[in-house]
Amino acid sequence: MRILTGIDIPFVPFGGSPLLCNDWYSELPPDVQVRFLTLAPPEGVDRWWTMEDVHFLDALKARTPEGFDVYVQQLRREVARHVAEFRPTLIHCQHLNFGLSRAFAEEAVDIPKVGICHGTDVLSAIQSEFFLANMQAIRTRMDVLFFPTRHMAEDYFSVDPCELEHVVLPHGIPDRLYAPRSAEVERRPGKTPTLRVLFAGRLTPWKGADIAVSAMRYLSEDVHLTVIGGEETPGYLEQMRAETSAHALEARVRFEGHLPRETLVERFSEFDIIVIPSRRVEAFSLTAVEAQARGLVVVCASTGGITDAVGESAVRLRENTPEVLAEALGRLRDEPSLRDVYRTRGYHNAERHRMSVIRPRFFTLSQEYIQRADATASHSKRCG
Repeated sequence: MRILTGIDIPFVPFGGSPLLCNDWYSELPPDVQVRFLTLAPPEGVDRWWTMEDVHFLDALKARTPEGFDVYVQQLRREVARHVAEFRPTLIHCQHLNFGLSRAFAEEAVDIPKVGICHGTDVLSAIQSEFFLANMQAIRTRMDVLFFPTRHMAEDYFSVDPCELEHVVLPHGIPDRLYAPRSAEVERRPGKTPTLRVLFAGRLTPWKGADIAVSAMRYLSEDVHLTVIGGEETPGYLEQMRAETSAHALEARVRFEGHLPRETLVERFSEFDIIVIPSRRVEAFSLTAVEAQARGLVVVCASTGGITDAVGESAVRLRENTPEVLAEALGRLRDEPSLRDVYRTRGYHNAERHRMSVIRPRFFTLSQEYIQRADATASHSKRCG
């Protein structure tokens, strides 16, 4: 099986999509080859990916309707070249609203295609008639759609009602990110004097770091918060710093910049709880499962796919407000045994998402759609 795939964003090691793609397409089965197309990372970013056959596209990214058609034409030329060289038997279209998926759909007409929803593709369609039409144009050329959660599938079909076959296939995380249960989970008695809370993610309002900062106003001195992430929305970090100062929280709230994934995972051992108070639908939340794999308790908003990813293994907020978050954290502070319950549940949930468990199904399903397409083509020839 030869899979041509890729995602047309600068290939940097943060944000869910680049990391997820690298996880899927590394350590391939012996009968699978993958060629991955992407945009070059900014100058100064060293090679971080472990995939073997990565190619940078010669195209200038267009993120708005203006210039999008020209951009897709540039990508089509690139796709045509790689199809001729690599001769794929299947195409994985990552993100159902990006230019590369449109180029795959239009240029590689006769090759079976799996559309893989990443979540922000649906958000783009909700916000723009142009990108709704773009997503629908891509979808019409797909043989099947893959979604990471049931909620994400429901969100998609609420925007683009259709009868196309779909599969719910959870994301996985690399086995190397799991802590040995005896070393990282059972050793945590949950009785440290200070409750150590972490927010880790992009600093943009929809991720909700400000909700975590505001919650600290309602908590006692023995609860500390660390916010780790790079600023994506200008002024957002300064807004949170100002609130911290206005309420004299400097001793209990600290801010750190973006950390590489492996470094962040190592830092998880410094915390008891991770909070994910997202205002907008999360497609899945790799961070939540990675934190559970290292023994943290997850406290999250009940928004979209994250509820499928963590289920009852996390503390889910009845309302995504600072007051309700503070109430949940206060209870976890006061009841160490409850923390231990959620820590154990979380680790068991994370075990379901080991990449060594998920990846074989990913490629088995892919092979099934190649065989199905071959059977359909053979039948058409016999009937013709």
